[in-house]
Amino acid sequence: MRKTPAIVAGIVALVLLLAFAWPLGSYLARAKEAERARVAALEAERQEAERLAAERAEAQKRAEREAAEAAAAEAARQEELRRAEREAAAERDRLEREARARAEAEAAVAAQAAAKRQSAIDAFEAGVAAQRAGDHAAAAASYRRALAIESQLAGAWTNLAIALAALGEHAQAVDAASTALGLPAMQDASRRAHALHALGHAQMGAGLRAEAIESFRQAIAADARQALAAVALADALADDGKPAEALAALAAARAAGAEGAHVEASLAVLRWINGEREEATGHAAAALRIDPSIAEAKMVLGRDALERQRWGDAAQRFDEVARARPDDADALTSLGYAYQRLGRHAEAVQAFDRAIALRPAHDSAHAHRGATLEASGDAAGALEAYRAATQHGRGPAASAAHTKLAVEELKAGRFAEARALAERAVAEDGSNAHARYVLGVACFRLGDRRCTSDQELALITVDRERADGLRGLLAEE
Repeated sequence: MRKTPAIVAGIVALVLLLAFAWPLGSYLARAKEAERARVAALEAERQEAERLAAERAEAQKRAEREAAEAAAAEAARQEELRRAEREAAAERDRLEREARARAEAEAAVAAQAAAKRQSAIDAFEAGVAAQRAGDHAAAAASYRRALAIESQLAGAWTNLAIALAALGEHAQAVDAASTALGLPAMQDASRRAHALHALGHAQMGAGLRAEAIESFRQAIAADARQALAAVALADALADDGKPAEALAALAAARAAGAEGAHVEASLAVLRWINGEREEATGHAAAALRIDPSIAEAKMVLGRDALERQRWGDAAQRFDEVARARPDDADALTSLGYAYQRLGRHAEAVQAFDRAIALRPAHDSAHAHRGATLEASGDAAGALEAYRAATQHGRGPAASAAHTKLAVEELKAGRFAEARALAERAVAEDGSNAHARYVLGVACFRLGDRRCTSDQELALITVDRERADGLRGLLAEE
């Protein structure tokens, strides 16, 4: 029985122990559970931390990798840029070298072209100098050298045409001027007008008169100021027996802008031919104010001085022309006539001899030479000169010579010969009053009163004194 209490005590103790142990166990269990939870939480935190660390490490690695890749890409890009820049620099260098080479080549070509053109210009200028000096052969040769170097040199073609025309090579001159007119430079009106004038001049020499006149007209149409073409057109029309048309054409060109000494001189000549003496001398004076050496103007003023019987003034004008143009037979003849009227017979004969040497058929020079020799007492020489005048021409000079010969035949009593010569004199110049008088006398001596009466009637209005002389003869019977 003594064991029961102990058992009870043990049970109680156990119960008590259990009573105390159960909460403690529960507590311990909870504590353990809490510890486990804490440990699990810590583990979770650790794992989360590790995960985060791993992620950060991975992110760091990725970032480093990406940075490395970016750095590599940037390095590659920079390298590519450097390569591109090197290539660009190389390309620039290549292009610059090519440009320099091109520029050097172009400069060499330009220098060669410039040297070539300068050679052409030098030859052209040599031609101009030779032409001005009157050496047309040398001028033509120089222009041909210039054109062999530069075939498009329009001025050389035009000047070559002028030089060839001066040398009498008119067909080649026409070709040269035509070539000039086909060049691009001829778009310039002034150049075209100059070339057309040269063409007209060459055509005139080649006998292509109608074509020449048309070329002169075209020159004026291209440039109304082309004075030389206007003068050439007027000269051509005047030579064709159209002085009024020539005067109108030149006056129109002058009004349109063609001006200069040659225009004024040509107007002076045309107005003189037209009988407009005052206007003619006005134009001549204007020409000499522009160019004191213009010969045509001096000729007009010289003729005006002859008409006014200012023999000294006439001699001075004609002497100036003869000195400037020693091959001008008309100027020499006029000079001789002025000397004759001044009584300077020796100088007059000398001037006539020079004119005849230049133009052996110059009837006026022969006739006036005869009158001068007659006035100086050389009857035989005078008759010879008169005969030469009748052989070489027609018109007033030949009429005067026939009259002089008729007078000699009349003096010698050879009335039939005198009549024949006087009839020729009247036929050549119906206004020759002396010839009519001699014819009337010869007819009277031959018994032809009707012929004498006809001459008297013809002289009544032009030479009353000679008409009265014939009337006196008729009254003698």
